[in-house]
Amino acid sequence: MDNKQYSTRELFRRFAPYFKKYRFTLWMDLFCAALTTVCELVLPLIMRYITNEGLRDLASLSVKTILSLGVLYFGLRIVDCIASYYMSDMGHVMGAKIETDMRRDAYNHLQKLSNTYYNNTKVGQIMGRITNDLFDVTEFAHHCPEEFFIAGIKTVISFIILANINLPLTLMIFLCVPLMCGVCMILNFRMRSAFRKQRNQIGELNARIEDSLLGHKVVKAFTNEEVENVKFEKDNGTFLDIKKLTYRYMAAFNTTVKLFDGLMYLVVLVAGGIFMVNGRIAAGDLVAYMLYVSTLIATIRRIIEFAEQFQRGMTGIERFLQIVDADIEIFDEPDAIELKDPKGEISFEKVSFEYPDDHNKVFTNLNEYSGNGSFEGWMRKIFINCALEKIRRSKVFPLTFPTEETEQEISFPNALEEISAQEMLDLIHRLPPGYQTIFNLFAIEGFSHKEIGAMLRITEGTSRSQYARARYTLQQMIKNLY
Repeated sequence: MDNKQYSTRELFRRFAPYFKKYRFTLWMDLFCAALTTVCELVLPLIMRYITNEGLRDLASLSVKTILSLGVLYFGLRIVDCIASYYMSDMGHVMGAKIETDMRRDAYNHLQKLSNTYYNNTKVGQIMGRITNDLFDVTEFAHHCPEEFFIAGIKTVISFIILANINLPLTLMIFLCVPLMCGVCMILNFRMRSAFRKQRNQIGELNARIEDSLLGHKVVKAFTNEEVENVKFEKDNGTFLDIKKLTYRYMAAFNTTVKLFDGLMYLVVLVAGGIFMVNGRIAAGDLVAYMLYVSTLIATIRRIIEFAEQFQRGMTGIERFLQIVDADIEIFDEPDAIELKDPKGEISFEKVSFEYPDDHNKVFTNLNEYSGNGSFEGWMRKIFINCALEKIRRSKVFPLTFPTEETEQEISFPNALEEISAQEMLDLIHRLPPGYQTIFNLFAIEGFSHKEIGAMLRITEGTSRSQYARARYTLQQMIKNLY
């Protein structure tokens, strides 16, 4: 699988079309997000009014005025609750639907990929990409536009209100924001890299567990439990190291945010106090100022807390795109001509075949099929002859054989009923090369010992002896399973 890396812009561009079907829900979610900000932005103004009026002329501040302000704030809180409910319900449903659409697209694309893709990609990696990796997309699809929209509204409105209260103090506060954003972006990119490695290692761990559990009978047959444990511990330890690195970046990220939080409060405390002493800001304005700064910092902190979820969502989208961008090797060209009235004739012109992993050529310049007889049988013969030629070149034959009796039969009816075809193939693949070759040719391909002897340039008796020994070895393996 191609682990291509995408820029943030590219990820957003490829992900955005999934909102198209749910744009009404998205706009309603953003509208509700705007309503929830009203309550937080109005409260400092109410406190500023009450404080200033009380300090200037306490008698002018009536109970009726305070109750009216209380009713207004309570009404805003009701609106805030209704809007928050919609965001939590329909917003998450929208995210779940987008996750479902993405999983459907990934699965449909997987159906179009060739065997080469599956030969080179572990099933555990594929499963992780279309299940666990997309779980975080639900939260990302809901919270990403919502959180940034709320942060944008609060930042702009807070700046306008604070600038009207005291522009120099406001500029001093907002000068900290770009610096904090720059440092946080650097740490964010490092976090994404760590999350990417973490997701990839989860896939490797899933693949390792899957292979081990599916072949547990074979593992037990060869008493390889300790070997499997060592392999698992290696992958598990690698995953732990990656998580440690992720948490180190998260700790640096959160510490940086707290540092800038304290710096902004320090500016308000010192500069605001000096301005109040010099009569450049009223006490009520300073209270409102502190409340708005608290709201602004809470918003920034909310974005910061969302950063981990944001990076998880981005890596999930990235790993999803690595599936849907995998090349489809079997497809029709744009100018392909539809085959009409086929006669069933097959012709070959310089056809070659090799395995992509090791570039081991099976045949080259194939153009000898005459059309007589079974094409399947002809192709099967070519594959077998090419495989046997490779065996001969690898000097597997001649082999020496034990002198003990090997013709004995051992019956394990219960074992044969319970063992799967895949487990039997795994056992056959563990046979020595000579035994495996003879067993495949006789028991699976159906050749006689006389034909096998001619193909391998060995005697018929040698073929029989090897087959008997292979059969006996398999029986011992099956016996060890139960």
